[in-house]
Amino acid sequence: VAKRVIELLDQDHYGASGRIARLSGRFAANLEKMAKNSCKGLISEWRAIGGMIAVQPLGGTLEDVKAVLMRLFDLGVVAFYCGHGPILIRMLPPLGAMSEAHVDEVCALIERAILDVAEAKTKKARA
Repeated sequence: VAKRVIELLDQDHYGASGRIARLSGRFAANLEKMAKNSCKGLISEWRAIGGMIAVQPLGGTLEDVKAVLMRLFDLGVVAFYCGHGPILIRMLPPLGAMSEAHVDEVCALIERAILDVAEAKTKKARA
């Protein structure tokens, strides 16, 4: 195992400009873009520290977050929730095995899940 870690260090995975930092930054940039555009008012907060990614959708209530998590699961993304209020969606994606395209795909699915749940909430409120 230690030998493989050394090999990964030599392959530019770690450090401030390593692969994991770059992909984490891409997650953060995609989430920020969503928060300012298509999900404006639907994403209050996002965090990306190394491989830990978190986002607060909608009101950050347990009900809202669980609805988004279920939609994400339907779309093929496994995530969990964390926090005590507001509650966030938490992911620990395998950045060492992912590409930029994978990050973009997951972010597009997060966007879709948030928008779908927001639309369903709006329809329910109107009924």
